[in-house]
Amino acid sequence: LLNNTGNIKLRNIKVGEETAEFMVDYGDYHELKCILDENKIKLTGIEEKGIYVKVINFPVIKITVAVLAIFILLMTVNSLFIWKISVDGNYSYTDNQIINFVHSKNIREGITKEKVVCDSLEKEIRKNFEDISWVCVEIKGTNLIVHVKENYITEISVQEDEPYNIVANKEGKVMSILVRKGKALVKAGDTVREGDTLISGIVDVFDESGQKLFHNLCNADGDIVARTVYKYEDSLKIKHTVKKITDRKNYYLPSFFGYQWIRADKKNNKDVVLSERTLKFFGNYYLPISMQKYTIKKYEIVTAEYTKEQAESILNQKLLDKLAIMEQKGYKIVKKNVRIEKVTDSYVLEGKITCNEPLGKVSYIDINEIEEGTTTVNERD
Repeated sequence: LLNNTGNIKLRNIKVGEETAEFMVDYGDYHELKCILDENKIKLTGIEEKGIYVKVINFPVIKITVAVLAIFILLMTVNSLFIWKISVDGNYSYTDNQIINFVHSKNIREGITKEKVVCDSLEKEIRKNFEDISWVCVEIKGTNLIVHVKENYITEISVQEDEPYNIVANKEGKVMSILVRKGKALVKAGDTVREGDTLISGIVDVFDESGQKLFHNLCNADGDIVARTVYKYEDSLKIKHTVKKITDRKNYYLPSFFGYQWIRADKKNNKDVVLSERTLKFFGNYYLPISMQKYTIKKYEIVTAEYTKEQAESILNQKLLDKLAIMEQKGYKIVKKNVRIEKVTDSYVLEGKITCNEPLGKVSYIDINEIEEGTTTVNERD
């Protein structure tokens, strides 16, 4: 062996009658093993020594490495799922309304990311909520974020993949119109009805003599402001039932995978208010773990009556909330004419609200009808 080790350095050699013991650098071990095999020398034992071996053999180090490996594995698996659904930009619709709709499309917390088709979900939301004209669904970390805007804006032309017209979504008088793409079919001062085309996505192309050559299809785009009149009416029963709270308790419980521990019990006059905080590692990387606060209210049903002052305060506040939402959506309140009256067993607030508001919604162009019309014209020519 000593005659065949070449450049391999053997140290601390101890030779016995039938065995020899020595030390060799870790990097030379594999080459030495080949020499041993060639010379039919049997290796009876190996022991690693050095600072590196001592460090990795510490129990604390082993546990830390094992925990870190498990943590990375869990984080990798966790990143394949959606653990939170959030909504951004909504005014007249609550988070729960939009999230419940998303749930109805079989998209819930715990679903894998690959099962979420963002484009399809965007169209479903626009179709179901008339006041929402632009939607963007994106996945960040383990958070599914639904961005919405409730008034017509130009970004809608970027999100659609079919040519369309902009049509009136209600009756009104056009105050101004700005066309960015398409052909305007109305002008300021015109009165339009619901369904009338405001900006056409069909643009005709003519030659120098004025003869129509062909037409281009596009996503109509522009800003239309119209003056509209809303008939407002709201009522409040004079006699009403109220819940008189007799007991209130708070409970804090951890939850995994969205499990709900306590539920409302109407039979026993018990309400449960749940507020939940989903834990997250950082940013939008949420975990399937949450801390839930349950407020349990026990109550009795009692009968009461509103005074006129109480009814006015409640109905006026509801009107102010309605107007605030309209203004947030881009409406400009021009005039409001409402009054409160007592009608039989109710107080009624009614009247008219005049405002300038963004007008328009998407109406897809039926390409087949256009092609049929073009064929008919060509045959007649």
